[in-house]
Amino acid sequence: MKRMSIITFLLTMATIYSVAQIDGYKNRAVNQNETVIIKLEGTEGTVVWEKSNDKITWEVINGVTGQLEFVADQTTYFRVISTVDDCLPDTSELGSVTVYGEMSDVDGNTYKTIQIGNQVWMAENLRVTHYPYGQPIFNGVADSSWAYTDSLAFCWYNNDSAAYAVSHGALYNWGAAMNGSFTSAEVPSGVQGVCPDGWHLPSDMEWQILEQSLGMSSTETVETGWNGTNEGSKLAGESHLWTKGVLITDEQFGESGFNGLPSGDRTWDDESIFYGDGVYGTWWTSTSLKSDNIWSRYIQFDRMEIRRAGTWKWNGNSVRCVKN
Repeated sequence: MKRMSIITFLLTMATIYSVAQIDGYKNRAVNQNETVIIKLEGTEGTVVWEKSNDKITWEVINGVTGQLEFVADQTTYFRVISTVDDCLPDTSELGSVTVYGEMSDVDGNTYKTIQIGNQVWMAENLRVTHYPYGQPIFNGVADSSWAYTDSLAFCWYNNDSAAYAVSHGALYNWGAAMNGSFTSAEVPSGVQGVCPDGWHLPSDMEWQILEQSLGMSSTETVETGWNGTNEGSKLAGESHLWTKGVLITDEQFGESGFNGLPSGDRTWDDESIFYGDGVYGTWWTSTSLKSDNIWSRYIQFDRMEIRRAGTWKWNGNSVRCVKN
C-alpha cells in the first residue's frame, strides 16, 4: 500500500503582485512516489492552482479547485490565486513538497537528504567512523581520553552504539568534525572535514542561510542566543524522541524535513558527562567564535526558536553536512 501525506496550508491575503516578497513558505518532505494531498482552506471566488519547480516560472494546474492530489517525483512549489468579482486577485502563501534524496558515506551508511531553499542538507545526523580517505576516527570512550583531548575523537551517546548509532548518529569533538582544517566563515565553508566526498561541514553563515530559508530575519540570525519564532520547531523531527514541550506541539513542527534530533551531547570537562538525550540537539559549524570556542546551533524541547551560541571545541556535538 502506498503511503499518503496530507498537507494543509492557509490562503493568505497577499496580492499576486507581492508574491516575490514572501520569504517563508510551508514545506513538507516526502519520499519519491509518495501520494500527497494538499488541502486548501479559507478561499472564495474563482480559484486557480499553479505549480513551479523554481518559484519563477509558474504553470496552471487545470481541473483542481479545493484539493490537489499527486505523486511526488521532484521538489515542487505550489500557490493558489483567488479572484472575487472585479477585485484584484489574491494569492496564497507558497507551499512546497520536497522529495528526500539520498547519499552515503565511506562506511556504507546511507542518509536521507533534503533541499531547503537553495541548500541541500543531510536529513539525519552523521554516524561515520572513518574519514573520507578511510582512516579510522579515534573512539574516545573513556572519560580521560575525551576531556580536553587534542585527539580527533568521536563517540556514541552513553558509549552505546546499539541504542544510538542509527537513531541519533555519532557525537564528534570539533577537531574530528574539522579533520584538521582551519576555521572558516565562508559560503560554502570549503571544509570537508568528516563529511563524505561532495559534502562539507557548514559554516556559521551557512546555518544563517538555512535559518533565513525557514523564515528568520537576517538581523536575527547574527544575534547570540535564542533567535526567531518557531524555526526550531520547523527544523526538528521525530516527535517520539523528544521530551514533550512547545517544540513538538507547534503546528509547524517538522515542516522543513531537516529532522533535527534530541541527540544531546558530551561535555568537555574531566567528568565527560553525556546529557540531553530527548532534551536538545547540538550541531557544529566550521566557524570559531574565539580561541577554543566554536559557533554551534541548538534546538530544545521547551523552546520553538533556534539558539546560536559558542561551544568549547572539546564538546561532543552532532554533525550535519551540506552538499557542495
